[in-house]
Amino acid sequence: MAMALAGAAAAWAQKAPPAPLKGKIALTPEPSPPSGREKWRVQYDYDRTDSSFHIRDLKFASPLRGVAVGVLEERGKLKPAALVTADGGQKWEFVSLREHPVCLFALDERNIWLVTDRGVWKSAESGRSWSKLAALRGLTCAAFLSESRGFAAGASKAVYETADGGRKWTKVAAAAGAPGTPQYTTFLALGFASPQVGMIAGVSRPPRRVEPAEPSWVDPEQSRIRQRPNLVVVLQTSDGGATWRTDSTSIFGAITRLSLVTEGRSMALVEFGEGFWLPSEVHAIDLRTGRSETAFRRQDRNVTDVLVFPRGSGWLAAVEPPGRLPNVPVPGKVRFLVSDDLKRWRETDVDYRATARRVVLASAGPEHLWAATDSGMILKLER
Repeated sequence: MAMALAGAAAAWAQKAPPAPLKGKIALTPEPSPPSGREKWRVQYDYDRTDSSFHIRDLKFASPLRGVAVGVLEERGKLKPAALVTADGGQKWEFVSLREHPVCLFALDERNIWLVTDRGVWKSAESGRSWSKLAALRGLTCAAFLSESRGFAAGASKAVYETADGGRKWTKVAAAAGAPGTPQYTTFLALGFASPQVGMIAGVSRPPRRVEPAEPSWVDPEQSRIRQRPNLVVVLQTSDGGATWRTDSTSIFGAITRLSLVTEGRSMALVEFGEGFWLPSEVHAIDLRTGRSETAFRRQDRNVTDVLVFPRGSGWLAAVEPPGRLPNVPVPGKVRFLVSDDLKRWRETDVDYRATARRVVLASAGPEHLWAATDSGMILKLER
């Protein structure tokens, strides 16, 4: 299955046009207009003129208790912080953090883990207080199957496992044997569809001999000429991490998000680099058969997160680029798309104030969905 996912992306990416010529390669049709059945409303907005709050991740351990982590920026200084709620997002309170947050994983209200730039922390109080478990640097993602069993991955081609809730970690040997030079290989996404079935995705990017003189949005033509494929590495387990199978291929992009389920099709997000004619692409994958197909790709929707539920329904969080280029360092309008079959998508109503460069999704089941932006806003889906 992993090879099918990477291979599908490689097959069309190798043929992608050097310029955004819409129609040469099949794009997802325009989504249906909002039906009015769903509305994303703002629950929290860090709206201050002298500082900003950049949310990096959001998780809900239950319909009532949630945690958002990010960085407060004030007068050029960065301060890690978290927002916590105990009433489903009606009220949020700030909690100080001691290290810069990377991502969260919530098993339940008493088991929430935080990956930072310098280690792994845990909260037994729904994010109100944190205890450091381990000093591991370079981690990008983590997932736990129980209070004790978990996995983490990150830079230098490292994958770790723990059997005591995160206090002690050991390296997974299969990751070290995967293709790619360790110093240039980073695992970016980690997910489990069940206690047995899981996947880890990474990318290997050796340095270029000549770095570009200007960013892609300054000289997009030269950026398209500079595009080079990356080596994508995927590890897959069907026995709870006891053994891992390794696949790899070359594509113009990297798998950055995974949302896996056993009943129905899962989703993987492939994001492309600056100057590429397409910002991102979403794949629908069947974990039982290993088949993969394109679920969504549009030049005017930069998807930054995916979320799928059992039996086929899924959500995409995206940003509408403010200009003609798909990747520019300027906030755009936040967009959400929903599908019942991962083929036909419709847009949903979103508060007009929601702008961002990246958006993350969080849920406590299909009926309880939230989203957070890197511009300091938290939204909730109302039906």
